[in-house]
Amino acid sequence: VLFRSETFYDLTKEALNEKSMVSAEYYLKFTERLSNIVNDLQKETEDITVSVRGFKTQIDLTKENCNTPEKFAKIINDFTHSLPVKGLQALQREVELIQGVGKVMDSDEYKAFLDTASKFYNYSFNNKMLIYLHNPEATYVRTYKQWNDDFGRTVNHGEKGITLLRPTLEYLNSEEKITRYAERHIVEDKRDDFISSAMQKLNEGHPYSQIIGYNTFKVFDVSQTEGEKFPTASTLVDMDIEGDIDHFDDIKDTIIDIMNSNGITTVDFKGKDEDDILKSGAYGYFSPSHNSIVISNDMSQVNTINTMVHELAHALMHGKEMKVNGIENSHLLSKSEKELQAESVSYMVCKSLGIETDAKSFGYISTWMSKDKADGIIEMRKNLNTISRCSNYIMNNGINKCIERINAEKQAELENNLESEQEVVLD
Repeated sequence: VLFRSETFYDLTKEALNEKSMVSAEYYLKFTERLSNIVNDLQKETEDITVSVRGFKTQIDLTKENCNTPEKFAKIINDFTHSLPVKGLQALQREVELIQGVGKVMDSDEYKAFLDTASKFYNYSFNNKMLIYLHNPEATYVRTYKQWNDDFGRTVNHGEKGITLLRPTLEYLNSEEKITRYAERHIVEDKRDDFISSAMQKLNEGHPYSQIIGYNTFKVFDVSQTEGEKFPTASTLVDMDIEGDIDHFDDIKDTIIDIMNSNGITTVDFKGKDEDDILKSGAYGYFSPSHNSIVISNDMSQVNTINTMVHELAHALMHGKEMKVNGIENSHLLSKSEKELQAESVSYMVCKSLGIETDAKSFGYISTWMSKDKADGIIEMRKNLNTISRCSNYIMNNGINKCIERINAEKQAELENNLESEQEVVLD
């Protein structure tokens, strides 16, 4: 006997976050637990009722009302639509992207996700994942109105957009709101500092904001549109068989500038015989105690750029004193987790530059898989969010400008070549 004649489950303990909203993580855990209860219920020999409460909504399960997949799906659907949730569609997108995180726990899928995510460094991790799940080949997405107003292009008839998430913000624009927020969400020993900082922002005209929910909006890839000419991406940098790339010095200097602007006091390039750590086989390393980075000078240009970004990522994410806005400092992670984070960032940034690295797989992904699948997915989502924020930071603090310079130079070179060809024809 799995159940008593009257069994009651209350699965609401994890139902609410700070703003009394149902979280996607809770929703997935709830439905997974509900499925397990239904499977056990079908093994019962007697007709009994199992009552399950989730977020003030009670579901009464019997062998009869959930004995087929269709009936169980209806129960889940009725439960979902009974939730007092602001923006049910946003919750469904949240659930979808968490399921996507579970999907990319496979090494090949993970690499494919990074390929797609590297094209969208102005988007959040959530929206990168949703783009990947619906159109992994997408290269440039905008809303219907943006395509029409900004690019003179229209979305083709019958095309389906990708639904993304847009945060709804509440601004702490009064002392009362700041104090109330601090009492609810900030631990006591840090509360006074938060209130002081938030009041300073308010007085400067930039009030602190918090996410209270999500709305949805649709975007379309350029391949789904037609109209005025749109510049298609070409290979940004050219690589030869030896691993040398054009614009190497510009890219290298840009990365060094990012390092220096983030407190890296020393960036050295040394031969393997000059450094014990490099002699042991390392390509480079970041020293948190000295805020310095050392890179081997015995590598190809491709590996040099890849290693420089890799060590910069270590500094931004794992340096004890680093406090880069938006990047969660995770210096307490295991070595393998740190390596996976840094390698993922360097792969994405290099991919954005058009540099193909030798990363074939990401074998450390299994380190994020705990015994409980739901907890493993939540942990991986947290790590992927950190990776996404770090790569976005590097791209938006120098690499994007470098890409613009390279593109402008390549365009000027192309135009000069066309003019030369025309002169030859005229002669």
